[in-house]
Amino acid sequence: MKMRIEGCTIRFRLNRKDVAELAGAGQILESVEFAPAGDQRLVYAIKVEPKLSAVAADHRGGRITVRLPQVQAREWLETDQIGLDGEQTLGSGRMLRILVEKDFQCLHTGNGRAEGEIDHEAYPNPLANANRQKAG
Repeated sequence: MKMRIEGCTIRFRLNRKDVAELAGAGQILESVEFAPAGDQRLVYAIKVEPKLSAVAADHRGGRITVRLPQVQAREWLETDQIGLDGEQTLGSGRMLRILVEKDFQCLHTGNGRAEGEIDHEAYPNPLANANRQKAG
């Protein structure tokens, strides 16, 4: 699971393994440590909740949790739908945008990958065939 924060937007990208874990367990979490003793840790999680009506997020005690409504989450988990999104009111006219998306294979090298290397846990990129047709 990848997490990106930019301004008032938080975005998660899940590969096939992550999506399977979320579908099976109803939640997925990961963490990053900032000190050798492990006492400085940021935990980030996605959780499916049956009674929730909209995508929501919170931050408490070093843990970011995105909560997904069960009906929307099931549709996303079980279909080719790419993502779920929502907005959460912060007050003073500000909004937090929340995105949860399926992670696609990269079409270019970089990010530590050698040319031609494929992330097999990522979803096949729908633009890959279009790029091959243009090149041919």
